[in-house]
Amino acid sequence: ILIVEDSPDDADLVLHELRRAGYTPEWKRVETEPDFLAELKKSPDIVLSDYSLPRFSGLRAAELLQKSGLNIPFILISGTVGEEAAVEAMKLGAADYLLKDRLVRLAQSVERALEQRRLGDERNRTQKELTWKTALLEAQVDSALDAILVVDEHTRRILQNQRLLELFKVPDDIARDDDDAKLLQHVISQTKKPEQFSERVAYLYAHPDEVGRDEIELA
Repeated sequence: ILIVEDSPDDADLVLHELRRAGYTPEWKRVETEPDFLAELKKSPDIVLSDYSLPRFSGLRAAELLQKSGLNIPFILISGTVGEEAAVEAMKLGAADYLLKDRLVRLAQSVERALEQRRLGDERNRTQKELTWKTALLEAQVDSALDAILVVDEHTRRILQNQRLLELFKVPDDIARDDDDAKLLQHVISQTKKPEQFSERVAYLYAHPDEVGRDEIELA
């Protein structure tokens, strides 16, 4: 825990409340901006900050943490934090704000903030993994010898590969257009039996669970 506090006694009260709730914290207390930035580089699990210090402030600490881009929960603790200051702290990313004479809620606030951080880290990992898998899938699809077109349950185009555009000689303006009807109309026009092909496409759209194999002769 990184504690931003100029009063050792107040810091002890915070630690006592956490220990009473079952935590065994490793902690560091700072009261200046340079010391805060130095400790921030060590990536503490959470920051508990007083609102007003002689040479520093809780809002400044929250602002620096936000600018760092680190996903570290920040809780503002003050003797007399006003509503405006509390709102400003929340805008700067504070997970919560507490009054020093109501520290009974501290452990619950810390637990909730740490859980939010865990969920945020999990979402980020999932998003990165999804982005990587999507890039890999798109690379595989684009290098395929088959023309591939994927639509959703509303027949909206989700994905098309380069081979589809080449095989059906799709112009760039149609390939980039969000109007799926234009693409379908162009593809149909490239087949030798457009009516038959059009009926087959309509049937497949109406029966999404259908598995079939058809040979399409191009004009």
